Amino acid sequence: MAKYEDTILDKLQTLIDASDGDAITTFYKGDPLMMPKSDLPALLLIKDNTEIGDSSNAEDYHRMNIVITLVVDIRDYVLDTPVNVHAGDQKLYDIFEGRNADFTLKSTSIIDILRSNEELGNNAHIDLSVPMNVSYGFTVGKRGQKSWSQEANLSISVYFTQLRV
Repeated sequence: MAKYEDTILDKLQTLIDASDGDAITTFYKGDPLMMPKSDLPALLLIKDNTEIGDSSNAEDYHRMNIVITLVVDIRDYVLDTPVNVHAGDQKLYDIFEGRNADFTLKSTSIIDILRSNEELGNNAHIDLSVPMNVSYGFTVGKRGQKSWSQEANLSISVYFTQLRV
């Protein structure tokens, strides 16, 4: 069976990987059931849903909602003295929405990378009129046996029109 390749997810991975300052170890396209600790921090590019409809009598519009999930293992930080359970959050904050002293987003932050590269090519765009909302959370055992991870999720909307053939 051939492996599915998605050019939009590939493009998002390329943009983030080129500018994230090597903060992310592994990229997944889709949501794996489990992942090894050595893959963390990992970024998951997940299609949430796709809408396709008529744009005109000769064109279709495509709108994809994509969830970008960042998973960070906090086991290394929990054993710090004193115990530092907030380190996982801080790593997530910095990778997703790290800020400079003047409150501007760091150029290595995922949100800045996406907002600065809204034109994906071939008529595909990140829809900046849809607010970017990052949610943060803690999981135990979700990503692997005995794993403690912090996760952040960001939803973005990608759209384009395409001629019907």
